Amino acid sequence: MQKQLDVVSVVKISVAPQPVIAVSDTTFFGRGYAILVIRCPWLKKNIHFHEVRSETPEEYRKARHVLEQKGYRIEATVIDGKLGVSGIFHDIPVQLCQFHQIATVRRYLASRPKLQAGKELGGRHSSGRTRNRITDHKC
Repeated sequence: MQKQLDVVSVVKISVAPQPVIAVSDTTFFGRGYAILVIRCPWLKKNIHFHEVRSETPEEYRKARHVLEQKGYRIEATVIDGKLGVSGIFHDIPVQLCQFHQIATVRRYLASRPKLQAGKELGGRHSSGRTRNRITDHKC
């Protein structure tokens, strides 16, 4: 994978530093190689990325530091719920991404509820196109 990435030329797009909402995630390409990406949905651009070996709070701390050094002011962030990452952004609003919010709720609900209350909370057999559309897509 690394050899393939090395031959690709990356065009740097400059974006003027400004207030941003930081949507962050780490994507793995095998064991021990990943890319942490921070994207601003307002700008529809990735405003930061760097290679990592593992997804740790320290990597998110580095990314935040780089963005702030460039002049970006992070007004809020969306994260995937990795333990410790929300502490890096303790001074700004943090939201768990929609996919992971729903995954957490589903973990605590019965998959085939028998009681009416469980059915109303959204067992797998309940109707709800919105819920299915959201849960079928990752962050």
